[in-house]
Amino acid sequence: MDVNEENFGEALKSVNTFGEDIVKAAAEKEEEANKERKIREYNSIKDKAVYLNLSLVARAKYSKKTNDILAEARNQSKALLDRVTKGELTATDYDDEMKEMIDKQMKEVEKAGKQLRKDLEDLRNAFPNHWSYNWDNPFQRLNRAIESNK
Repeated sequence: MDVNEENFGEALKSVNTFGEDIVKAAAEKEEEANKERKIREYNSIKDKAVYLNLSLVARAKYSKKTNDILAEARNQSKALLDRVTKGELTATDYDDEMKEMIDKQMKEVEKAGKQLRKDLEDLRNAFPNHWSYNWDNPFQRLNRAIESNK
């Protein structure tokens, strides 16, 4: 458009108005942006859920192992008492064997703890660029609740 004094207002208006093609393109871009945002949100939720589920499996595996260690310690303690009752062990022998048994069980707990830490580190490394620490927070609250009710 050739702009002059007579058509200046009309030319300025036509420059600053939005035609149907612009409105349609803007709506399409907005729809695409919303779709991309929803895809990112879904992927984030999916990653978080997978991470949390795997974290729970690792923690349950550790919990099972420590429960097995406690059960074994209980059985060994009972066996030691049975040996004392039968006259096979003196009080000093009982104390020595109990200490040895507890030391062995402590090593097993430490081994299980190392495995848990390794598993959780591997899990965090499997989700780079994510806020796994924040994802763990619900479990920290749950663990505090479990510990406070013992």
